[in-house]
Amino acid sequence: MSTEAITQRIGQGADPGAVGFDGDLGIQTDAGTTNALGGNVTDGTLVGDPNSSLFQQVGSPFSTNGSPGNDLLVAQSARYNAPSTDNIRAGRGILTVGSQGASVQELHNRLGAIGFNAPSGDAYTAETASAVRAFQTAYRLQATGDVGQTTLSKLDASDGGFNGGGTRLFPEGAVASPNYPVYSYPGVPHHMTATGGFQEPHHDHSYKGPSKAIFGDSPQTITNLPGANRNLGIDYTTSDGLVRPWWGGRVTQVGWEGSYGNRIHVETDITYRYNGQDYRVQTAYAHAESYNSDLQVGSRVEKGENIGVMGGTGGNYGAHVDLRIWIDVPGQGRVDLSPNAIREQRLDRGLTP
Repeated sequence: MSTEAITQRIGQGADPGAVGFDGDLGIQTDAGTTNALGGNVTDGTLVGDPNSSLFQQVGSPFSTNGSPGNDLLVAQSARYNAPSTDNIRAGRGILTVGSQGASVQELHNRLGAIGFNAPSGDAYTAETASAVRAFQTAYRLQATGDVGQTTLSKLDASDGGFNGGGTRLFPEGAVASPNYPVYSYPGVPHHMTATGGFQEPHHDHSYKGPSKAIFGDSPQTITNLPGANRNLGIDYTTSDGLVRPWWGGRVTQVGWEGSYGNRIHVETDITYRYNGQDYRVQTAYAHAESYNSDLQVGSRVEKGENIGVMGGTGGNYGAHVDLRIWIDVPGQGRVDLSPNAIREQRLDRGLTP
């Protein structure tokens, strides 16, 4: 049977949850098998097995981008019932142009809530795909424009995603204006709009020499980065205009620091475990308009405490916070840390992020 015929059968098969293909066609299905066709298509989604003989013969007609190993492989009609988010999380379906249903509406709401320009309604359109690609680019994913297991896991982060809840992954790499995502961190009582991703390369940033970094998707790998116009930490604006520590600790330096303007260094109470060894996490918050006058070396600050006013000191900057996070590793020197790596490791260890 040709791939065109398979697509046509899905589109005209009356009940997409009762028509499917398996057996000799080698198609993975979501809900068991049927005697007549040896398979099933759940929620209108046909899922291809990249190891099957059929896929080896026809390849890209079942793929959203022509290659196996991405979100999923589908054949679809012009409109079909969108799979539930639970099915997507389990690897049983994707949202793509043509999907329609409650999970698409939830996707639109979710993208809009974190700063991406998604349309309204329950139909997955080209405009939806454009918003999804912007999200995927910001979060260092392959920009397919489809929402499958990988993309949904980024949306969900660790505690909510489509179902509400706050903590999401902070962008790593470039952040595209004007689609600045909104972020929150447990225990920090304001929302942050991410205007510069972790280690973002961009001509607006000053030149930095070679450096080392740990990214969220490789929490035990130190990546060597070449010298470039780069953001070594992250940039964000705050919903209340204040600077608040992400973790409590002791002030080790405070005052004017060249192009960083008013900057405060805090040796935090938390550690990051790398290669079996725990290292104290260091932080520095830059460009403040001012810090509280009673803060000095040795002062204690608490997680989420108001310690200053967001500003743009040190250069021709708009008001924002530049946060750099790092550990000092013997033999490696300073290693910048993505906040995603810290949060995920602490959650894995049963600790408060």
